[in-house]
Amino acid sequence: MLRLQPQMFQSAHDLLLASDASVKDLSYKLSKLICWEILQVDIQLFQQADGFLESSTVQDIMKRTKTCITSFRLDSDMSPSSDIVGHCVAFLLNIKDWDYLGNLENTNSGYVEFGRLLSLLCKELPNMKESRKAAREVWEVILQIFTTTEQQKRSSSGAPSSMKRESNLGLISRAHFVQFIQRIKDPVVLSALVSCVTKLYNLLKNDLTSEISSDYVIMWPTALGSSSQLNLLAVSDAVTTLMQHTLCVNPTQPSWLKTQADLHFAHAQYSGAMHCYMEAALVASDYFSRPVPKTILDDQVYKRLIKSCNYLQCYTQAAVLCQFLEEVDYVTAFRSFQEKHCQDAMDAYYDCIWDVTILEFLINLHAKKGELEKKQRALHAIGQLELNSSNSEDILVQAKQKRMQKFLRTLAKHYL
Repeated sequence: MLRLQPQMFQSAHDLLLASDASVKDLSYKLSKLICWEILQVDIQLFQQADGFLESSTVQDIMKRTKTCITSFRLDSDMSPSSDIVGHCVAFLLNIKDWDYLGNLENTNSGYVEFGRLLSLLCKELPNMKESRKAAREVWEVILQIFTTTEQQKRSSSGAPSSMKRESNLGLISRAHFVQFIQRIKDPVVLSALVSCVTKLYNLLKNDLTSEISSDYVIMWPTALGSSSQLNLLAVSDAVTTLMQHTLCVNPTQPSWLKTQADLHFAHAQYSGAMHCYMEAALVASDYFSRPVPKTILDDQVYKRLIKSCNYLQCYTQAAVLCQFLEEVDYVTAFRSFQEKHCQDAMDAYYDCIWDVTILEFLINLHAKKGELEKKQRALHAIGQLELNSSNSEDILVQAKQKRMQKFLRTLAKHYL
């Protein structure tokens, strides 16, 4: 989404103020409509300033926002447009005024109703048990937004044909939903939206090997009653747009980076996947000064890293990563080491290997090929005293952790 500069909104604000001054004595109705436009510009200025405005300014915008929503609900002839109401709802979500939104009922605005349901959900988080009812209501709204209906019509020849159209049963249209989510800045609301839309994407795609992870995933339904009327392409586009937006809001949020990495992997964008997985791991471990949390790098992610490296012809990287698995994948490691056209640093990674079986395989492999220098590197790696099997468990674990962190730093330098 195009990011306008704050001074542009300030200029728009000044022009609208001048317009209001010239008409307010002539037409109260027109003046009121201009005031709604001024409010929208002020909300956008607040969002562009990332919320860094004086408290009095925020309180003023909040008061005007609630007046705007009330006017829309009363359906007067001076009511603001639906788009302005959408900006107001997004503003209230961003300043966490969830109590106000959550108490609004019998509204005639899809934006207000959607904001109400999101507020009820976010108030309950992170308590998964208490949030399930609210999550179900949000889920039903999202399903309606991405539902298509099939209409029968006749062609010019008179033959019947079917045409799929976006359902008009949703609280807001699909296009308005995509616009709305890009106005959200609050991390809790964003995480809830990411979780919901990615869960829907996973259920529609139905491919366990490329599922997208996110926070709060367990609060959503685990199956779809019928997916025939749901538009997978539209959901995929919404996920892509939402993730681009969330990482603009906070480019160093580890769980969002992991979700983006999963999305790259699901789309077979392996270089992008490696970049985001490494960035998530780096941020979550303070540049690998401590172990990477398993919420970021677990067995499933390591398998994806291995697959990505193999597709990128970084076979040695893939082989080294095979020892990161809970059960070392020797078959993949040995096969990767024997690939001919390798695009990585190859034997320079040998000092990151702690698995003695892998090192013994390398010594034998290079001896057979007459690759004496590479064999010597493998011999040097296996000869380190800290890898001696007679060492205590603590020493062996420390040796493993040291090599893991060193290799992850190396991967980060390669892909970031």
